[in-house]
Amino acid sequence: MGNENEGRASRAEEMRTRLLDAAEKLYAAEGSTALTNRKISAAALTTTQSIYTYYGSREALIDDMYRRAIEGVQSLLDSTVVVAPPVEQRTPHSIVDTFQTLARAYRQYCLAHPARFRLLRAAGADPEAPEEAGQLRERLVATLIGFGRSGGHWQDPIYENRVRLTVSAVHGFIMAEIDSFVRPEHGGDRLFDELVYRCLVPYEQLEAVEFDWSNTSVPPAG
Repeated sequence: MGNENEGRASRAEEMRTRLLDAAEKLYAAEGSTALTNRKISAAALTTTQSIYTYYGSREALIDDMYRRAIEGVQSLLDSTVVVAPPVEQRTPHSIVDTFQTLARAYRQYCLAHPARFRLLRAAGADPEAPEEAGQLRERLVATLIGFGRSGGHWQDPIYENRVRLTVSAVHGFIMAEIDSFVRPEHGGDRLFDELVYRCLVPYEQLEAVEFDWSNTSVPPAG
């Protein structure tokens, strides 16, 4: 009996994932207007009844799309903060390094899951988006501001705007890559790191903070 229940639960989870993946692919290709019961079930190679059986409603499925996207970003944020140096050991240099590590991981996540990136980016204007999705960017900004100011560093009031500018620039760069406006193979890693660095570090300190090129595909010039 136990094995039978486990098998049923496994099949249900597999179908939920299939429907979720199908909805994500439709969203990436055609936008939110494509997220109808008929199109989602057809893309998942099943019937519209499956949406009601495994999710209860189309709205619950869309909520799960947002949940998966939010959890992926939150996991990146949590793991980066965990491996960062303790507060008493943080320096402006180590703070920049941590920001770069998070930005690189976030970029790779978004390029691997473009539908999730688009979904969260448009959450503020989507009436079907859960409130948590619309607040995610502000939570990210608040976390980064608090992290940068920890240990008494970067107390200048302009720092908050530097963080906001950095987050906006990162989103713009990733969107340009997803839309193939910027080609990653043409120095994309280097350009991305340079963008984060130049947005975050005050101009007068550019020479004072050593730039780590270790994770870039193109070596620095000169």
